[in-house]
Amino acid sequence: AVVSTQSTGTDCTPFRGHTSFSQLFQDMTAGLGIVQTYIISALRSITGTIIIIVVFSLLLYYYRCAGSSKNVKIRLLEERIMWEQKDKAFLLAKLGKRRTMVDGVVESERSSSFSS
Repeated sequence: AVVSTQSTGTDCTPFRGHTSFSQLFQDMTAGLGIVQTYIISALRSITGTIIIIVVFSLLLYYYRCAGSSKNVKIRLLEERIMWEQKDKAFLLAKLGKRRTMVDGVVESERSSSFSS
């Protein structure tokens, strides 16, 4: 097997004029103030990267929990509406039976009062 390596020219790479990938960012942050440079260097460190990953993981966990809790809440509200409908149907049926019983008693009282 023949292995060939070619070096890229200095004017055909995205990192023209830079010796490494990180030098590009160092050159970009060189014009910033001391505070911004400190923040960027802190974020580029391992500790900063771990903190960013932990924060994003916590945010992702929070939003997933919020979404699942909304789904549970909707399911419970639907169940509550179903039970309220059954309660109303039961109470209306009971009220209808009571009305027929009261109407039957009133009718029997009227017929007995007319006959006497």
